[in-house]
Amino acid sequence: MKIEAEQLYNGSAFYALPIPSNVAKEVSDVADDHSDFLSCGEFDDSPFGIEDVDLLGDPQFRVGVARQAPLEFRKRVFAAAKSYTLGFSSVDYVYKRYSEYWGELSSDSWRPSALISIASSIKSHVRSALERVRAIPDKPDHPGLFTAGVALYRLQFTFRAAILTTHNAFHYESAALTRMILEQLAWIIRIHRVSDDAFYGIRPSACISELKTIYPLAGKLYGLLSKRAHIDPRTLGEYLSVEDGEIIAFKHYPFFLTEDAYLLLLVADVYVSTTEIVYEELLDSFLHTRRQNGFPRLPDPSRPIMSVINHYRHAFRRDIDWT
Repeated sequence: MKIEAEQLYNGSAFYALPIPSNVAKEVSDVADDHSDFLSCGEFDDSPFGIEDVDLLGDPQFRVGVARQAPLEFRKRVFAAAKSYTLGFSSVDYVYKRYSEYWGELSSDSWRPSALISIASSIKSHVRSALERVRAIPDKPDHPGLFTAGVALYRLQFTFRAAILTTHNAFHYESAALTRMILEQLAWIIRIHRVSDDAFYGIRPSACISELKTIYPLAGKLYGLLSKRAHIDPRTLGEYLSVEDGEIIAFKHYPFFLTEDAYLLLLVADVYVSTTEIVYEELLDSFLHTRRQNGFPRLPDPSRPIMSVINHYRHAFRRDIDWT
C-alpha cells in the first residue's frame, strides 16, 4: 500500500511523491494508529502557541494569556478569575479594589525582554526553512531523503518544546531538548543520502563529528549542552538550597534564561542550513548556504539568521562559558 502525502499530512502535502515502497507498510501502520498526530500542521500557533503563553493565578486557579498581552489585559483576566474563586458576582468590584496591586502580572517582571524576541526569531527562521522544503515539487522516491524530511518536519515541535522550557526557566530541560535537536540534525546530515534501511543502525549521538565538518561550532555546542543537560554533583548550588534544615530543589533558573535562548538560536541556525544541504539538488536558490571552489555546501557567513545571532552575541557572549 502506498500512502500519498495528502493522506499522511491531511492536506499539508509535505511530500509530493508516494512514500518509498520499502517503508510504506511501516508508515501505514503508524498512520492507522496515530492519525491525529500525523495530521497536525506546522507550528499550529496562530496567533500563538502553548509555548507563547504565560500562566497567571494564585493557589486557587491558573489562566493562560499570550505572552505579548499588555498588563491591562492581564489584570482584567485575573480579576475575572479572582472574582469567581472568591464568590463575588462583580468582576468590576474586584478589579477596582485590587488591580493596583497586580503589577507583578506583567510578562517582563522577571523575564529578560530579549527572550521573546529570540524565541520569535527561532520560530520564524525554522518555519520559513520548513516551508521552502514543503514547496519542493516531485521529491524523489528515496528512503534516506524521505526519512530526513520527516525528521526535519518533526523537529519543529521539539523547537516548540525547547522554547516552552526556556520561557519557564527550566534550565536542564531546555539544555536536554536543545541537545536532542542538534543530535537529530547531525543524524539527518548523515542519513539523507542513504538509499536503503541502513540508517536504522546509525545512532544520532554518533553523528556529531560529521556535523562538525559543516558547522565547526557543533562540537563545542554539543559539549556545552551535554554538560548542562546532566545534573552534576559539583554544581549542587545551582539547583539545591537548604532552608530551615530542609533541602529545596529549585524549579526555575532565571539566571540562565538568555543563555539557554541563545544556545537554541544557534541550533536553529544549524537547522536552516541543514534543510538546504539535505535538499541541495532540489532547490533552485539558497538563502543560508553556499558552495565555493568545489568544496561541500557550507553555511553562508551572510545568511539571514546571522544578523540575529550577532545582535545577541554581543549581549550574552560574556555569560556563556564554552570551556
